[in-house]
Amino acid sequence: MTFLASQVLQDASVALIDEDHARWSLPEKLGYLNEALREAVVLKPNISTAVVVLTLQAGAVQQLPSAYTVLVEALSNIVTNHESEAERVRGGAVRPLPKPQILDQMFPGWRGNGARSQQVQHVIYDLTTPHHFIVFPANNGSGMIESVVGQRLAPVETDGDPNSIASYGAVVPLDDLYRLALTNFVIGKCYAKDAGIQGSAERAQAYIADFQNGVLGRITSEKNIAKAAQGRPA
Repeated sequence: MTFLASQVLQDASVALIDEDHARWSLPEKLGYLNEALREAVVLKPNISTAVVVLTLQAGAVQQLPSAYTVLVEALSNIVTNHESEAERVRGGAVRPLPKPQILDQMFPGWRGNGARSQQVQHVIYDLTTPHHFIVFPANNGSGMIESVVGQRLAPVETDGDPNSIASYGAVVPLDDLYRLALTNFVIGKCYAKDAGIQGSAERAQAYIADFQNGVLGRITSEKNIAKAAQGRPA
């Protein structure tokens, strides 16, 4: 389900007892909402995913385009690309490998300038280097792979008078499950700014913590679901 920026800003304003947006303006609250989107991606790089076709460079080491935050899964080789997923011509499946050492032992020098292939058999990806991944065999520069990637979130913008809640009808680029977390972040940042409210520092910390828990809590759930799908105890 989708939700609107106006819903987040209005929910936050009700909680702040600031429904007329006098103490904290709507543009200010929108700034906090966009900050929340950036922080959400930092906490959970796969918070928003897409299936895309990655064009490979010549060689073994590949660079993830800057528009994406993380390589979630490599799916298959692409023989003929098409904007529509249904019309893409796919080749062989791509299988993950945790580390390249086994390939180094079996195929010494495979990362060098030897034989290269268009089709990928394995992808090696390590979150410690999130913007790079390795393909085997080394690619000849004409390969493409269909992959699930985490994507950066576009900031929400107004479409009219910035002082009217009606101008905040843009869709927030996240699942509705994160609506409360984003609202908590906006509330927390408002309290963090306004030291004139008694207990504002404590309230700010509590709401920001709720935001973090709302984002990170999904990670635990996803891990449990993945383990169950593999037949392992959650």
